[in-house]
Amino acid sequence: MLVIGVLILVISLDISIYRMFYINPDGFRVTYKTIHSKKIPDSLNQVSLVYFSDLEYGTFSDPEKTNAVFEKIKQLNPDLFVFGGDLFASDYTVTDADKDQMNAWLASIQAPLGKFALYGEQDLVNEGRLVNVQEIYNNTQIEILDNTTRLITNQSREGIRFAAFGLDLNTDSSLAALNPEQFNFAFSHYPDHLLNEYVTNAPIDLAAAGNAHGTQITWPIKGGYRLWPGSENLNRADQKNLPFDYYLTSGLGCINIRARLNAPVEIVYFMFSNQ
Repeated sequence: MLVIGVLILVISLDISIYRMFYINPDGFRVTYKTIHSKKIPDSLNQVSLVYFSDLEYGTFSDPEKTNAVFEKIKQLNPDLFVFGGDLFASDYTVTDADKDQMNAWLASIQAPLGKFALYGEQDLVNEGRLVNVQEIYNNTQIEILDNTTRLITNQSREGIRFAAFGLDLNTDSSLAALNPEQFNFAFSHYPDHLLNEYVTNAPIDLAAAGNAHGTQITWPIKGGYRLWPGSENLNRADQKNLPFDYYLTSGLGCINIRARLNAPVEIVYFMFSNQ
């Protein structure tokens, strides 16, 4: 019996390792979340938002999978779209063909109530990368949110408030307009920003962040295989009790190694409901 047990363990480990390198990075799932709050106005009831982060297009990306992701987003037909940062991999040389393709993908998303993006650290690796990212967002009518807020409405004066934290957190500008009577949805590339004292004391109802890719490889018992700057204290393997709900997406891309274990590749579909 012991031999059989060891054999089963070895086979399971082999399958997990095989999937980690050859299966998991190529697929993706849609994670569906309904946001229930009486503070959501009737004009935004049943409004949808697609959120994803850390595309890291380039070094370890699969163009076919990336195309499938954007096709799925188009099928979901969201009212709002938010990208959480890191459009291209940091060590990847972005070509004109890449820019044309990214323009086409992002422009194909309609999101009539607004398209938004945050900066990730890989969007700022050098001046050339920043210019490329800004040009793509300008071409595809995506507004960059960086230590700022935006009131989201739908043919009404009532709305919800987006608060976006920059990589260099400035709470004076990102939290000043928050009203506890409104539903406040905070976005941050770095999860650790959500632990800031001013953030935890702000009237935030829900927050979303990325960056760590769900630690990308999460071993049973041991947890994440490494810590990422900006996610060293808060990540999917090390959650904290906060005064507001939050969701840490495991994102789409890979860093340093093309592998995923217990960190599913995902896009997130939020539905607002005041019921």
